[in-house]
Amino acid sequence: FDTCDRQRRFEFLVPERAMSYPPLLNAIFAVSARHLCRLPRYRTIEGIVYRGQVLRGLTPGTAVEYMLRCMPALRAFHDTIDEDTRILTLTTAVILRQFEEMEHDNEAEEEEGAAEEVYTAPSPRTGRVNFLSIINSALRGSQPRVSFLKSELLNACYWIALRQEVYDALLKGYPPEMDQNPQSYGNVSPADRMIMHASHVARWMFEGKSQEGWLSLKEQEKTLEEEVATQFKPLMWLPPDREKGEVFPTIWFRSVAAITAMQHMMLARMILIAESPFLAQATDPRLAFREAEGQVRSIVLDICGTSLQEEKTPPVVVNAALAIHLYGHYFIDWYERKALRGVINRFSDARAWPVPKQLQDFQLSS
Repeated sequence: FDTCDRQRRFEFLVPERAMSYPPLLNAIFAVSARHLCRLPRYRTIEGIVYRGQVLRGLTPGTAVEYMLRCMPALRAFHDTIDEDTRILTLTTAVILRQFEEMEHDNEAEEEEGAAEEVYTAPSPRTGRVNFLSIINSALRGSQPRVSFLKSELLNACYWIALRQEVYDALLKGYPPEMDQNPQSYGNVSPADRMIMHASHVARWMFEGKSQEGWLSLKEQEKTLEEEVATQFKPLMWLPPDREKGEVFPTIWFRSVAAITAMQHMMLARMILIAESPFLAQATDPRLAFREAEGQVRSIVLDICGTSLQEEKTPPVVVNAALAIHLYGHYFIDWYERKALRGVINRFSDARAWPVPKQLQDFQLSS
């Protein structure tokens, strides 16, 4: 949650607030239970063991039970007047959206019936509880009454929710639905500007890919490269040593926030290259498409290279897997495809997120 937050508000502030707001505490328990049950390293004959403590009775069903305890608060959200309670409910929804991202398809089917009584209409894409509508409603409703500069938790929730939406949109192929009005959410950090740009690109990608939109986004990209990306220059960049069988460059950044920011910037740049509406209008379209594919492959390898620095940080590996999900089919070289499968395996080993079918197919391909 806090990969781009220097204040680490979800690590320090959220648990403190959860002690006095049970739905938020139950949301934390739901995500934690699912995470612990997924990771093989915590499983023993006695049960799930975390930090030497046997968590007796913890099963995959435990996560669903905790999630269901949050539902009454979400159902009552629209009738809630107290602003502090609304913000805590919003935080609960953000955490449960992470819970939703971690679902396997069969788990999603089990939980659909259990959660369908939540106040909000089902998502048009999934038919399940739509946490995003809660998030958007809370953000819109809070703007007139709360200063985002003063509400640390509200500010943190917005940027985490936007990052979640970028991932979900690119993975499932729909334009981001989340409201995007950064002026209302306090000072925008350099990393969050990159994520906002990626959200704009994702929306363009799934809303017609207009030429005007592409030109506007390329101007935005240029501005970010000149004004923001310079703040995230890598500490080290080494090309792969092909003679040693290396495929990915070695790219080290000073922080996880810097990696996350630049990964989103690279994802956005890659999409604008691959989906450019001007490729077909080139003098030699076939050459233009080949050159674009070469640039995209290079960016995918760069994103995977950045993930090697922080393999134990799930979001960094998730972004690398997302790049492969989008354009892994551009690779035909056997050694490169083998290296990409290694990234997917690391993504799979984390077990916090299910492996999308398209990546499963890539793993099985030669």
